Amino acid sequence: MSRTKSHGKRATLAVAAAAIAFAAAPALADPLSKASLTLDELVAGSKKEGKLVFYTSIPVKSARVVLAKFGKKHPWLKTSFIRKGGPVLAQQFYADKKSGVEKADVVNSGAAEVYTDWHKQGFLAKIDNLPEWGAMRGVSQGPGGTYVSYLFVSQPMFWNTKLVKEADVPDDLWELADPKWKDKLASGNPIVGGAAMNWYSWVCDCRKQIKGSNRPPSGLGAKWMEAMRKNDMVLPGQVGPLTNTVVRGQAHIGVSQWMGSVTRAIKDGAPIDYKYPKQGTIGQHWVGAVNVKAQNPYSARLLLNWLMSREGQIALIEELGTHSGRKDIVTHEHFPLKRGAVTFDKLWIMDLEAITAEDTRNFVSYVSKALTGKAVK
Repeated sequence: MSRTKSHGKRATLAVAAAAIAFAAAPALADPLSKASLTLDELVAGSKKEGKLVFYTSIPVKSARVVLAKFGKKHPWLKTSFIRKGGPVLAQQFYADKKSGVEKADVVNSGAAEVYTDWHKQGFLAKIDNLPEWGAMRGVSQGPGGTYVSYLFVSQPMFWNTKLVKEADVPDDLWELADPKWKDKLASGNPIVGGAAMNWYSWVCDCRKQIKGSNRPPSGLGAKWMEAMRKNDMVLPGQVGPLTNTVVRGQAHIGVSQWMGSVTRAIKDGAPIDYKYPKQGTIGQHWVGAVNVKAQNPYSARLLLNWLMSREGQIALIEELGTHSGRKDIVTHEHFPLKRGAVTFDKLWIMDLEAITAEDTRNFVSYVSKALTGKAVK
């Protein structure tokens, strides 16, 4: 054998041996997947990243207020956010995954029901090892530990106080079927708005509430929705347009509104007030999760952990009038409006695990047909 061939054979064997050794070596463990993460670890990692992208359905003005408080505590982070309505934001995240462009670090869509599908598809990272996870209510903790309902949002009726006296506002949603309210009603559109999608999940009496909860059904269903169509109730879209429709007097009374938008509008001096109808109200899951392929994984977890913390929760309640997902916070102690809110046990809370993608498609089509006379394919 020539020296050249011998040398080549030895080189080939060396490469093969190295490849076998590499394959046999244990993979380096992901430091973020260990059983328990500390705040110090999250801070140290976040300081190396220095930035964060937040996909959220929180209205823009309130998102800025909340993120400013987070930023004050974490000044090294440059946080940017993209705000869209729940279903639209969910579609954006699905599109990101399909294209392989990973923009979002933390995803907070108002369309809560998509999180079970995202979990099944492996889109979400483990977060049950975050320091604040254990402080959350059991109903807040997503099975599998990849998402958390860090808030629950009630959805009252609200009205223009310049156009309607409080005494004339019905206590019963069925009273809105009276012809005297024709052309005077507005609702969010469940096709494009997460708040409306969730509210009609309660209205339709066609979806399950969480296990262990025994809130009565709304008693409304398709007949009530059809009555609203007969009364020409307008569907302006997401929470912002819904607020504007009532504030500007294009409608006198609004339903399906997200309490955060009602709170913000009253703080800004809008001529509106609110109350809960006798049928009750949903407690909309307000969900957060970390993208499994987040470009800034430490900063993502740092933000979500802060949103679950006492400091973050109180900031959110004071800004949005929400119900806390934590076990140790009583909402009314921090609620920003004098009229207050219903207690947590009065919220009808949907069972997200009972929902499939096909169920969502059928639900949206069913509700759309009842409200508009046309099914959505």
